[in-house]
Amino acid sequence: MKAIDDFEDKYKFIKGFYFANKDDFSEPDRTKVRVMMDLAKMQMEQHKGVKKQ
Repeated sequence: MKAIDDFEDKYKFIKGFYFANKDDFSEPDRTKVRVMMDLAKMQMEQHKGVKKQ
């Protein structure tokens, strides 16, 4: 499997994975994936902020 280097692609991948599988996850697993999605979103926003400066 290829590593995802772009933060936006990472966020889109996790978001798609979450929404495709959320009905199959237990509540703790849903929380873990949402946290990963939030972290990826924050990384993406920070990276975009660094590029603008």
